[in-house]
Order: sequence, then C-alpha cells, then structure tokens
Amino acid sequence: MVIHWQVGTLGFLTSISVKLTKTKPFVRMHYIMTKSAQELQDTMVRLGEADGDVTIAGPGVPTQFLEATVFSKSKAVVQTGEFVDAPNNNDDKVGIM
Repeated sequence: MVIHWQVGTLGFLTSISVKLTKTKPFVRMHYIMTKSAQELQDTMVRLGEADGDVTIAGPGVPTQFLEATVFSKSKAVVQTGEFVDAPNNNDDKVGIM
C-alpha cells in the first residue's frame, strides 16, 4: 500500500493543517486530592463530562485542562486548569485540601 506524501512520521505531521487558538498568557491550576481509586475515577469522569459547566464540576473548578498524578493505590491528585490574563495574589501559595 502506498500512501502519498508519506515520509515517515515527520512527513505525516507536515502534511496536515493545524488550527492555532489564541490563549491567555497564564494558566491557573487547581488541585483536588483523592483518597481512593474509586474517588479518583468518579472525580475524573465528573470533571471530564463537565466541559466547563460549573453546575457539574463545582464552583471554582475549571475544566479547560484535566489530568491526574497517582502516588499510590489510595492517593492521587487531580489537576484542573484554566487560562487567565494574570496571576492573582494567592496563586503562588499551595494549600492542602
């Protein structure tokens, strides 16, 4: 099978169109600690399906970015983020929930 314009991975990547979106200069992160695998799964599903809807995600929980870091079978931290124009005075402080 011959695929035209294919010269390895780079050939595929240079033959597509990419739409760039203008973003704000900062990302404000929020952290949610989970204490079980089920709580992690429930949190990720709820936030993933929220798609910016604060009635689903909860007040003050953005969902423009969503990922998790698992530390053990029972401990993980879900990170959510949103684009912002500038950091506020409390952005450099990390708190434990």
